[in-house]
Amino acid sequence: ELGATWITGLDTFPILVPPLGYESLKAVLIGVQSGAINDKDALNELRDRLTTAGLATAKTGRWESKRDEFITAFPRIQKKLSGHTSVPVAEHETLKETYAAAQASIEEKDAKIDDLEALVNKLKDCKDKTEVADVMREFSSDEEEFDRLRAEFRQLAREAPRAALEALYYYARGEEWTPRTGFGNEDVWESIDEAKERGFVAVSSSDRVTPDERHPKVQKLVGKLEELNQFMTERVGDDFPEHFAETHDYPFDMTNRDFWKGQIKP
Repeated sequence: ELGATWITGLDTFPILVPPLGYESLKAVLIGVQSGAINDKDALNELRDRLTTAGLATAKTGRWESKRDEFITAFPRIQKKLSGHTSVPVAEHETLKETYAAAQASIEEKDAKIDDLEALVNKLKDCKDKTEVADVMREFSSDEEEFDRLRAEFRQLAREAPRAALEALYYYARGEEWTPRTGFGNEDVWESIDEAKERGFVAVSSSDRVTPDERHPKVQKLVGKLEELNQFMTERVGDDFPEHFAETHDYPFDMTNRDFWKGQIKP
């Protein structure tokens, strides 16, 4: 392997692990710079080359501490390994799975680090709070974005009458609320009358109740509700709705009454 690498002209640094020594290098590698894994100067040279290649960034003090710690522990490591020349197949497969899982975790964390670095760089270019908010939304996960939009709507909805929120639920369904009249529904109509007097709802001659967007607070509520609905129907990824449904036992659907009561209504 090293001979083939040498022939291609690629930069190499053979690392010798005892009991292999320099005399073990084959003809094509004689004279090629290499080093023993437990030699301080060789490890320093390897670090310098990795740093030059952009693959090492550890501070010198930390590097020297870890290097010396490794060299001191190496005899024990070598002794421990020297008595094992084979591994049972089942153990080997388990180790392979563990390694693959660790690699996947490392790749996930590396991707997160890359995203955070990109986020920091974009935030540095922001000129005001609006641009900061736009950047944060760009880098938010589906769950974070849903929580943000939901929280903003619920904050606005705290000052709205109960009847206005019910009218907004039917608005989200693309319908008009037509509550029953007569005995047993007096409390509902009392709430509707109050909401109407405050300008939050409009009531037609046929008793259809709708949000009255002439009220500035209702305009904000409708706007936030539409923003949330657009996110849920157009921008969210495929995985989050499924995960949400498994967690809450009701669908990720604004027109669902359980979803509205559990997630939207304050």
